[in-house]
This record gives sequence, C-alpha cells and structure tokens, in this order.
Amino acid sequence: NEAARLQDLVDEMEVELQQKQQQEQSAGNQEEITRLRNQADRLEQQLADSQSLRRITEAQLREAERRLAGLQATITQLEMQLQQQTTGVGTPPPGLAPPVTGRSARTSSMGLAAAGQSMVSSQQGLPPGHHM
Repeated sequence: NEAARLQDLVDEMEVELQQKQQQEQSAGNQEEITRLRNQADRLEQQLADSQSLRRITEAQLREAERRLAGLQATITQLEMQLQQQTTGVGTPPPGLAPPVTGRSARTSSMGLAAAGQSMVSSQQGLPPGHHM
C-alpha cells in the first residue's frame, strides 16, 4: 500500500526532524550554560577581589586610627610640657633647669612632624566617607 508507505516515511522524517531540533536545542542550552558559568565565575572573582580590597581598606583604617591615637598622645604630652613651662609648676627655679635644646627638642618636634606626615599619607589611601 503506497499511502501507508508514504505515511511511514513522513513519520520517520518527523521523528528525525524532532531529534535534530532537540540536538540543536541541547547544543544551544549547552552554550547558554557555559556562558552563564563564565559569568558566574567572573562575578565570583569580582566579589573575592572586593572582599580582599575591603580587608585591605579596613587594615589601612586601623593603621590610621592607631597613628592618630599615637599622635593625640604626643600632642597631649607636648601640651602638658608647654603648660609646665608657661606656669612654672613642677619646674625648678630659673637657672637650675637645663634649657630644652639640642637633640631632645629636635627629636620631639621631628617626631610630631613625622607622625603628622604619616597620618596625611595614610588618609589619602582611604575611600571617601572614611574621615577621621
């Protein structure tokens, strides 16, 4: 029967066409999966980078806070010394006290300048919004 044979042939071709479409769709899905995986990998890397950057920034912030505390302690100490010198409280009568010159005076003022300089340089590395 010719009609039955043609019907079988059409059925076979339809099955073959469906299989081809499924293969193409599966290849397309595989491409999409690969693309999404690559995108996920990139996002994961960006997240890891930003987390390590945040840790670095937090470390810089802690260092700046530590330096600031040291600077404030030095300022307080210098203010107390200045207070003693101007009021004379706790200082020996004039003539008995050696003048504060030479190495010790230079060192303390240089130390203050160096501490101030390191504060400025560490603050420049901080992101906006992280003011002391």
